[in-house]
Amino acid sequence: MNPQSKAASNKLYRASDDCSAVARMSLVRRHLQAPSVRRARRGPPTALSLIALVLAVAPAAGRDPFPGIIGTDDRTIADSTKAPWNAVGHVNVGGYRRIKQCTGTLVAPDIVITAAHCLTEPGSKERPPLARVHFLAGVRRDKYLGHGRAKCLKFLPGFEAANAAGKRRLASDIAVIVLEEAIATPPAALLTGGSVPAGKILIHASYPRDRRFLLSADLSCQLKGVKRGLWFTDCDTNHGSSGGPLFIYRDGRPQLAAVMVAVIARKFAVAVPASTWASLVTSRGCK
Repeated sequence: MNPQSKAASNKLYRASDDCSAVARMSLVRRHLQAPSVRRARRGPPTALSLIALVLAVAPAAGRDPFPGIIGTDDRTIADSTKAPWNAVGHVNVGGYRRIKQCTGTLVAPDIVITAAHCLTEPGSKERPPLARVHFLAGVRRDKYLGHGRAKCLKFLPGFEAANAAGKRRLASDIAVIVLEEAIATPPAALLTGGSVPAGKILIHASYPRDRRFLLSADLSCQLKGVKRGLWFTDCDTNHGSSGGPLFIYRDGRPQLAAVMVAVIARKFAVAVPASTWASLVTSRGCK
């Protein structure tokens, strides 16, 4: 890694995209907090209606708006109507004072893998009401391929206790959203067998804040190293990308190998490998 192109800042950012503007929430509640309003619609809510207001929110003054861009921005727009991109989607969580936006991946017809901090608040034991947790697969501008609400949430052991104590444990920062109903979009294939060596080419996809309606992908980033159960990569990413997948090609097809959880500003993008959380997604149901 070229030290001149990778800034030496070590500040750790969550890649989720939060909005604290209370005044904007009255409009968003119609979709994220009012099941009766949603049921009155003739069809599922559009992608725009679920998340449009947050797109106007700018980063806080003095905050790096692109902490996950390492060197030059190598992201390109992916076709979210085709595999494996169509399994990637928005994870949106509505609340009274805040909306959280992240990325998730469909790994079974009714199971989404994402980052656990997208579904929790630091220092709190509370989980969001399930009716406010949404997943939209294959978002492209104002269209999407599937929509589902959470039936239950599942976390890796130890994450919720550490989170309630205000501690960051990135290696367990993974959660599963079990949906009320299956989505017809083909799920992503999970990586099976074998270790992934440093230098391996990765593909990172997400719906970042700066391109929330279009799937962005860094098609040629690398695994730089593994430490304490975490992958350190040079994949370009941005706020809103937490929970986004990292694919590798094996046996001639892309396989989901890790989930993005954080960045060390302008230096590394940090992910949790599938070997850590595979049992969480293969255990079906809410138990």
